[in-house]
Amino acid sequence: MELDYEILVIFVNESDRIHHHSAVDYIIRQALTAELAGASAFRAIDGFGIHHRMHRQTLLSMTDDEGVAVVICDTTEKLDRFLASLADAGVTGATLRLPATAGHLG
Repeated sequence: MELDYEILVIFVNESDRIHHHSAVDYIIRQALTAELAGASAFRAIDGFGIHHRMHRQTLLSMTDDEGVAVVICDTTEKLDRFLASLADAGVTGATLRLPATAGHLG
């Protein structure tokens, strides 16, 4: 059975903080609390954002300012409510929303 979903991607830096917690951890925990279908965070290897400042992860890098993409999947309505709750909490970052069809292998 296939279901219509959206993929929400929130771009933040590892150093971003919300209520004294990592923004990445905060977003993932809030997604779990909101009972969204799924969420994962992926650290960027290389890239830049709106300010065109390069973020590059190297073997010797000791920075916590690497880019992170938090990817969340659920219905449009649930993601709308979730984004509103993040904005109310003071979470900032670029977002991307994409239509998706969810299913299972096997």
